[in-house]
Amino acid sequence: MKTFTQFKKALAILFFMASPIWVIAQAPTTPSTNFNTSSINGNSLIINFTKGDGAKRIIIAKEGSVVTAIPTDGADYTPGVFGAGNQILPGEYVVAEGTGQNNITIYGLKPSTTYYFRVYEFNGTDSTTQYLTSSYLDGSQATLTNPTVQASNIQFSNVLGASMTVS
Repeated sequence: MKTFTQFKKALAILFFMASPIWVIAQAPTTPSTNFNTSSINGNSLIINFTKGDGAKRIIIAKEGSVVTAIPTDGADYTPGVFGAGNQILPGEYVVAEGTGQNNITIYGLKPSTTYYFRVYEFNGTDSTTQYLTSSYLDGSQATLTNPTVQASNIQFSNVLGASMTVS
């Protein structure tokens, strides 16, 4: 009987040691700050900001109005050009995710359109992801307008074998 009890204890210890241990990440406490943009074009722009204390961050974009999407703890989102990344709410797309730099280029935008952005800090991966959702960084920027006047009166001068002047 004593041997059987020892066997059960040993089996229980083995089972415990072989079981996966799930560690849930802790949510960050400080959001990103200082939103601004640069290199604004008709179809892209760069978002600049100061990182918060999360190991990673996610950027959600929306055309025409403020982002209202809130990422879900335990969810890992796939980014893409605007309209191609995970859509958290209608028209609200993940455009960047990861450790990333504090200057991220956003592609797939339309000319003459205002886009709104929200940056959430997070820690963890896959099912252990924990987002800081009580505070976040918001910002917006309009893309440039397409030209409306075609160039005219083009002239060529000083035409040589390998060069010329165009005005």
